[in-house]
Amino acid sequence: MANGATMTSGASTDPQIPHALPSSTSIQYYSGTASYTWPPHTPGGASTVTSAPYLDQRTIDQAAGTITESVVNLGVNGKFKVNTSVMTIHGNTFTMTESTGSVTGAGTFTGNPWAWTFMRGEFIYTAPDGKTAKIHDVNFLAAPGMLIAHDDFESPSGDITMQEDLQLAAVDQATFESLKAHLLTPLTQQ
Repeated sequence: MANGATMTSGASTDPQIPHALPSSTSIQYYSGTASYTWPPHTPGGASTVTSAPYLDQRTIDQAAGTITESVVNLGVNGKFKVNTSVMTIHGNTFTMTESTGSVTGAGTFTGNPWAWTFMRGEFIYTAPDGKTAKIHDVNFLAAPGMLIAHDDFESPSGDITMQEDLQLAAVDQATFESLKAHLLTPLTQQ
């Protein structure tokens, strides 16, 4: 997908290497910042903006026709959490579901298959209280080693209730794992 830090392994016949990946599989690691913007609560009021670290591990499996993302981001409770989603690819279109089932949707890619430069998705988020929001998602994938994305969260009445902007750069696996461990460790243990 994006031209990130990629680990590709050929198929191994060595039974001592259970983690070897088929040649059509690669893992990309990204680290950066998510900025969240909420509109003013009163006319003429100021928007609220918060930024937080964001990690994305993408396992791209061309043979299976899937992209699996494992994301570490800030949850609504103020703690970092891991979310996993799977995109099933059909040519230049995809369907996506998140591991908890709270986000589902579909979208399209632009560019050469498996080397796309742009992605657009439309998703439905269902909160634990049953409230829903539409997510309008665009990802810019053309810059080598970069992932830039923008999401609009739309209420059932059509209002934009939040925006999320991602700026992620490719990192190696060791850096990714170190950052992930740090973000998921409670402050009381750091």
